[in-house]
Amino acid sequence: MRELILDIETTGLDLAQNRIIEIGMIEMVHHQVTGVEFQWYLNPERNIEDEALKVHGLSNEFLKDKPKFRNIADEFLTTIQESRLVIHNADFDLPFINKELELCGKRTIEKERVVDTLELARRVLPSRAQHNLDALGNYYRIDLSIRSLHGALIDAQILSEIYNKLNQEGGKDLFADTGTTETKKKERKFLERPVPIQFSITEEELKTHTEYVNEFLGPKTLWPYGTKKNQGLVK
Repeated sequence: MRELILDIETTGLDLAQNRIIEIGMIEMVHHQVTGVEFQWYLNPERNIEDEALKVHGLSNEFLKDKPKFRNIADEFLTTIQESRLVIHNADFDLPFINKELELCGKRTIEKERVVDTLELARRVLPSRAQHNLDALGNYYRIDLSIRSLHGALIDAQILSEIYNKLNQEGGKDLFADTGTTETKKKERKFLERPVPIQFSITEEELKTHTEYVNEFLGPKTLWPYGTKKNQGLVK
């Protein structure tokens, strides 16, 4: 299974007014990083907002000679193919990506093919107060020193490690006591056996067992003896 860990940087937070300036992706196959990375810096055709510049440090001057999204749209779609996309806070990133695709007349990406690691982290680590990349990186003791400024490829690299940790955490001891009895009753579903298991001990075997216990083990034995009811061998 091929997955692409994807992150973007934008000129600002408002979807209606802003554009993508960087896309970074890390390729994983069967949850293993392959070493293949993809990165595009993009000319957004508008100025970067001051607050966004403080976050990622990508200036208008740096981006002015970079390709526009429409110039790399086909390459982007060819690269992702039908792979699953893994995004942290997909409710932010995916609308920006689809807006860019719509602006150049390309097909958009369905949310069903996206794994949102923010939602995954909230399910796997419900007791944690925060689930942003810094908080999760610190929780899993991932080196965040390369993240002095946000960058799409840098964040995708960090997210690839967090994603694997979340998968490992979510797969631990599926039948462990992780909640109240009432919660477990709701989460666990046991199918009723359509045909009850039949009592497999014959009357002759039961008689032989009872005689042996009474004769050789005596009344103080830990083994049940006497009637079938006392032996606990019948339902």
